[in-house]
Amino acid sequence: VTTLVVLVVAGMIAVQIASLTRLRIEETASRATTLKESMLHHAGVIVRGAGTTDPYVAIRNDSGMRSILESAVTSLPDNNTILYAAIVDPEGIAFVHSTPSLEGQPTPKLEDLKDIVDARAIFQLLYVFQERRYELREEILAGDAPFGAIRIGVSTLFVRAEILKALASFAYTAV
Repeated sequence: VTTLVVLVVAGMIAVQIASLTRLRIEETASRATTLKESMLHHAGVIVRGAGTTDPYVAIRNDSGMRSILESAVTSLPDNNTILYAAIVDPEGIAFVHSTPSLEGQPTPKLEDLKDIVDARAIFQLLYVFQERRYELREEILAGDAPFGAIRIGVSTLFVRAEILKALASFAYTAV
């Protein structure tokens, strides 16, 4: 009977951890998607209003875009999974970045965020504990020509911290 109770409790803990992991990963993806959509919309407004001004310069010099980028990485400091936000040109050079010192620098591609969002629960848990970094990318076109891409970098570090907290709580309950 004791063994059966331990197995049931362990199974319930595993289901809870898997659910919590999936929920937090989806929450991270949702935050990144919201930021991407905000940047995409604002960049479109800037480019349409730029007239003869170079659209890259217009986006880089826009205070509204700078505000969006800065708020993305500074909000919720105890649970911020957003590492950076950038708009890069077709060669991958950031012309606007949440860290201004990285503007004009190449922005290396990270693993696609879709990989962890679509993964099975056991792989999600493994990826979280490997502290991988991911990136949400959205290509931007100017008519039919590539204009650049929005890149949102995310980390699973805070997801891992929350999972470890939950595991400690579950372990205490199980004992």
